[in-house]
Amino acid sequence: MSIPKSRQLSFELQRALGPGEVLLWSEQPIPKDYIAESFWLSGIGLFILGTIYSRLPELAFSATAELRLLEHGVLAGSVLLASFFLISPYLAWKISLQTVFAITDRRVVILSSYRKVNVEAYLLEECSKIQAEKKPGGRGALYFSEKLEHDRKGRPRKVRIGFTALPDVDRAARVLQEARENRLRRSTAA
Repeated sequence: MSIPKSRQLSFELQRALGPGEVLLWSEQPIPKDYIAESFWLSGIGLFILGTIYSRLPELAFSATAELRLLEHGVLAGSVLLASFFLISPYLAWKISLQTVFAITDRRVVILSSYRKVNVEAYLLEECSKIQAEKKPGGRGALYFSEKLEHDRKGRPRKVRIGFTALPDVDRAARVLQEARENRLRRSTAA
């Protein structure tokens, strides 16, 4: 079990535990893996900036003042959007430093304290779809549930819930499987 590097994050994790709840495992995601997942967004940002740069000479000689004003507004919005895409790896790094994954004797917890404390908890009984995705070196992701969400057009889609960028996905999967089995055994015995 790894204790979160941040004292504040460790405190928030202890606060998230219920009375008598036992922490079995906790780990923070690997920052560079979080960054890698969002790095492609910076490519989009570079593309947008390149497109803007190539259009700058055209923007300087627009026909009317109204058209020039509209083009400059679009230009400013595009620069802001490109800037967000370019800083997305930095934001992913900051979020990874403020995130901790935990398995207790009752629940699976995802705690993030970037800007504000957010706790997602799932009962072990709900973790029926345990699936580990392993990368070289034992790193990877551990998914344990799915939920149905709707996109902007109202179409349903399944979203996997789990821990990403784990340093030792096999260990996390083993602890989760054992904790779930123990919980189910106790609930059927009662």
